[in-house]
This record gives sequence, structure tokens and C-alpha cells, in this order.
Amino acid sequence: MFNQTADHIKEEIFLHLEAFSEIYMEFVPEGESYSKVVQDLGSSWTALAEDLDCVLDILELDLDEADEVDEVATIRGKQGTKKKTSTQGAKKRNTLIVNPLPSLKDLQSKAGGCFERAIVKISSDPMAKAYPSGSRADVAVTIATKLKELPFGEFPSVLMSFLYPTLDSSKSAQLKANKSFNMLQSLHQCKISKEVTKLFSDFYSNIGIEYKDSFLSIKIIDEMFKEICFQVNSSINLPSTLPSPTDLSLSQDEESTLSYISGFIPHSLIKQLSKSKGRNSEILVKCLNSWKVKDEDDLNPSAEHFETYRNSWTAQINRGGLFIVNSSVYSFFRQIELIVRKSLNVSNVVRLNSSNIDQHILEELSVDENVQQAWGEITEHIFDDSLNTLLMKKVLSKFVTLRAKSFVKFWKNKLEDIDRQGTHSLRAVLSASRKSKKM
Repeated sequence: MFNQTADHIKEEIFLHLEAFSEIYMEFVPEGESYSKVVQDLGSSWTALAEDLDCVLDILELDLDEADEVDEVATIRGKQGTKKKTSTQGAKKRNTLIVNPLPSLKDLQSKAGGCFERAIVKISSDPMAKAYPSGSRADVAVTIATKLKELPFGEFPSVLMSFLYPTLDSSKSAQLKANKSFNMLQSLHQCKISKEVTKLFSDFYSNIGIEYKDSFLSIKIIDEMFKEICFQVNSSINLPSTLPSPTDLSLSQDEESTLSYISGFIPHSLIKQLSKSKGRNSEILVKCLNSWKVKDEDDLNPSAEHFETYRNSWTAQINRGGLFIVNSSVYSFFRQIELIVRKSLNVSNVVRLNSSNIDQHILEELSVDENVQQAWGEITEHIFDDSLNTLLMKKVLSKFVTLRAKSFVKFWKNKLEDIDRQGTHSLRAVLSASRKSKKM
């Protein structure tokens, strides 16, 4: 995507330059050498192209760093919650709790070292020498190099007081994807706030540096934010590794059934929500409609991945009425199915009554890391946390209800077959009775 944007920018600039050259040549004084004009313009184009490539390289580095910041926030958002089993009477349930953050005082005590490491990293950037002389990036690196030799005073501690709320902002969200979004949104507000801008401006002025740009302050905040996230994650009791994906082995019959269900559920919810009026219903319907494959030609039966059979099956039975979901949505339903089949077994049905089995499965799904991650990928444009959670509950409830009914029906039929096999026919009973009388 970035390369396409870069190529587009280059193309637009060269088109403007070409138009400019035509206009320029119309007004060339008589007797002026056209070849010289073209040569001058050509050298300008070459120089501009080189500058543009350099700018795009720097921009690409900044985009990579933005991705790194996003990844750190995502890790913090995922690992910021953990399972807790609480006992209520005779019933156990899993709930989500937010891992406590260290106090602001604790983080402020480490702020000086954190700020110093951020400055060192910026000033020792291996790409620093490639920045055009006098550019914003070049000036920022120069200032950062000077800062290494100057006293920081209380500045890092005060800056930490502005950064601290960005970490704490995730606690208001329930879904992990929204926790990460809240953190990044809060971080952005911190970067552009007037208070932080003035804080940096006063800091530069107090140490005798004339610098009014925000480029360096943004880089410092990003670096400190990443280090704080890692410090916080290491200071609390977190799992050493993220949960491994569940085994993705389904039979062909199970694949085909799941394909139908994964399309039936959003189709059913769209019909249900379309009857309601209001902005919230419109948002949910729009999200559910985005799950559908836009072009059925995208279903490639020969694709070498785990959806091979699903695509083949869908292409064969579809007569135009199926709601065919895209790969991300199908992966989400796969994750649900693989967890449901572990919980939906005879021992659990015997242990829990019929009213509790559904709730038990829903609780298992609501705290599963893989389900949360898959759900975040297919609802990333629903920014309202309560609305996102509402839709997730509707989807999970409908899926669990369908699976529970299917499970009960299967075992009911199986038990009836066992009863029939264990019951002697009337003819066999009468025949046995006659034989006993003769004896």
C-alpha cells in the first residue's frame, strides 16, 4: 500500500513538472537554446526525484515506527487482562480483570533513565546520516545529540505524568482490540496537547536551545511510551508466551456445516436488526454486511489453504441465496467451533443443567484470546465499545444456541437408537414365552 502511495505521489509531481515545462518553454526568450532549457529542467527533475526518494524513505521509517508503537500498544492491550476464577456459591465463573499499573510515583522514579535512553536511541539512529541536511529529521537528531550533554532536571518526571494516563486509558474498554485503540488514541492526544507542547517549549528554552518544531517531542514520546509499556508488562505477573492457536482440524462434513452456519448467523441478524430504527442498528447492519464476500469469484476452489474444501463446497451448492462470508469471518467462527466442541460434551451436560450449559460456553468464549483477536479483526471499524460488545454477544449467543440444539438432538437420537436396539420385538418376546412354557 505504501509503495502504491509513493508511486502515485511521484507520478503526480512529474505530471505537474511536465506541464510546467511546456508552459515555461512557451515563454522562453527568443534566441534562448531550447536544448539548454530542457537540460536544466531535466537536471531539476533528477534532483527532485532523488530528494523525493529520500523523503519517502524517511516517511517509510516513520510508518514502520508507527507500526511498532501500535504493536506495543496491542501487546499491552492483550496482556493487560488475565483470567480470574471467582467462586459464587457452588458455581465457578471466569471473569476478566485488569492487571494493576504501577503507581505514577514508581514510573516517575524511572522517568530520567527512560528519557535518556529515548534521546540516545534517536541520536544514534543509523539512518540519521541519510536525512537531508537542514530537514526536520536532521535538526531533530542534532538537538537530540545536544540533549545528551545537558541536564534534564525534573522534565522527564513531569512528562511521565502526561504519559501515565495513556496506559491507564485501556481500563474503560472491555474488548482487547478496543483497549489498544483507546491507548493509541490517548497517546495521540498527548502528543498534540497544548500542555505537552508548552512543556517541551519551556524545556528547550530553559536549557538554551532554540527549537519550536514538534518532530523531536513526538519521537521522544513514542520511545518513552514503548519502554513504559514493556516495563509495565514485565513488572506484573504475565504469561511468558501468548496462547497457541487451537488445532484447526475439521472433517469435510464439519467444514460444510460450519460454512453454512457462518453465513446464516449474520444473515439472520441483519434481518432482525433491519426491523429496528436508529443509528446503532445501522452501524451493526453495516458491519455485518461487510462480512459478506463482495465477489464470489474470489472463492478459489483450488486455493492451497485450510478453506479449500469450504470454497469448493460453497461454489457447488450456492444457487445465489447463500450469505458467503470472507476468510476472516470464517476463521472467527472456526475458533468458536473448536472451543465449543471442547465444552459441549456429555460430562458437562450432566454436570451442568440445561440452563447453565449455554452460559458456561459463552463465558469460555468471552475470555479466549484467539476469539477476542479474531473478533477484533472483523469489527475494527466499530469504535463504540458497548456496541461492539453487544454485537459480539448476539453472534456468540446465536451460535451457541444452534450448536447446543444440534448437540442435544444428536444425543437424543443416539439414545433412542440404543433403546430400540436393546428392546426385543413383540414377536421375539412371544416366541421366547412359548419356548419357556413347553419346557
